[in-house]
Amino acid sequence: MEDERGLSAEGAVVEILERGGERIARIVLDPGTVIELPAPPFDIHLGDRVLVDASLRIERVQGRPELTPHVTRTGASAARRSGATAPSSGRLAFRDYEHVLRMAGLFVLAIAAFLVWRSWMVPRDFGVYGHFRAGAIADAASRPLHFAGQASCVGCHDEVQAVRATGRHAAVACEACHGPLGQHAGGETDVAPVRPSPRALCLTCHTALQGRPKAMPQIVVKDHSEAGPCTECHKAHAPGIS
Repeated sequence: MEDERGLSAEGAVVEILERGGERIARIVLDPGTVIELPAPPFDIHLGDRVLVDASLRIERVQGRPELTPHVTRTGASAARRSGATAPSSGRLAFRDYEHVLRMAGLFVLAIAAFLVWRSWMVPRDFGVYGHFRAGAIADAASRPLHFAGQASCVGCHDEVQAVRATGRHAAVACEACHGPLGQHAGGETDVAPVRPSPRALCLTCHTALQGRPKAMPQIVVKDHSEAGPCTECHKAHAPGIS
């Protein structure tokens, strides 16, 4: 390109360096040549199109009116010939930080989406009593009872309790072996509880396992008894007593 001052070339600013206290602009000229020149008195940014004259001075930023006094006429003339529109200084400043602002915008959207999702997922009564949902108490109370409790069993079967108190099953709750008996204790059914299978039930707790406490009686089934109910030799409610 040639202007009123003589030969000149257009290029793009690809890097701005600080070297020895001086700002250096690295420019790729249109033919593909890379040159480094001192930055001009007026401000330039990465990606700006610039005009370099024959004396290797940066004449202007293409389309920008804010030029130094000695190049104002030349730059304005070239801008008119090219038909370029001058970008605002605010737009040029924004361009340097645009990628950071986009990333910040993504973070803001992600946080906002999380807060909306959290407000939808967390119950309104969560946290009333600490890290707990207050309505959970009412929900639990509204469910039907399945277990009667040890006191209900002992109140009707005191003779069995007397036997249990003498053996190793004294601390074992009745419903641990006989299952939930809430309906039976409350008189809601006339069906008697099913007597559990002694062998199947006893071996659930007394088959030798590595992780069980040593104080719990444990047997190797094939060595102890290969068949038959455990109650042939042991009392169910007071094992260990002959």
